[in-house]
Amino acid sequence: MRISRPVALLLAALACVCASAGAARAQHCWPAMVGLVVRDPAGAVVEPGRLDSIAYAPLPSREADFQVRPWQVAPAESGGLAKGGDGLATLMWAGRGECRVDIDEVVLRYGGREMRLRTAVRVNTLKSRGPGAYLIDLPPFQPGTFELGWDDPPGGSDSEPAVIPASRWRRVTGGG
Repeated sequence: MRISRPVALLLAALACVCASAGAARAQHCWPAMVGLVVRDPAGAVVEPGRLDSIAYAPLPSREADFQVRPWQVAPAESGGLAKGGDGLATLMWAGRGECRVDIDEVVLRYGGREMRLRTAVRVNTLKSRGPGAYLIDLPPFQPGTFELGWDDPPGGSDSEPAVIPASRWRRVTGGG
């Protein structure tokens, strides 16, 4: 049986589409994780469950596929932030597909006061290959609005996240 040239070209194009679709399904990415280290007014780490409330944007959705929960980071994986053997309490964003975390804003309420954090964090390990684990240290809790100088830092290694120090936060409005 002889196949005409147009049919052969069509079959070749379909084979390419099928091959690329199979490759897309097989894509793998590094975990995307961002943990906030919340501190009380004296600078001690606060367990996320002790906060009055936590709000953040964007919310998890089909376009922003992640989960947010308290997470205990092992001392060896804390980038030197853990002070003691129990590990480091964090509020962790983790990509469900292990590829992407977006955090625009986080509002923390503690002791009847509000601290607003503008983060503009974008971690996409499918787009930028390699580990994408971060611990963001917050300044001691205080009312007001703060902006993070994110500037796309390199992700942490497999065994230890990159630490973004509290000094990268800038106060933009006062508390009261």
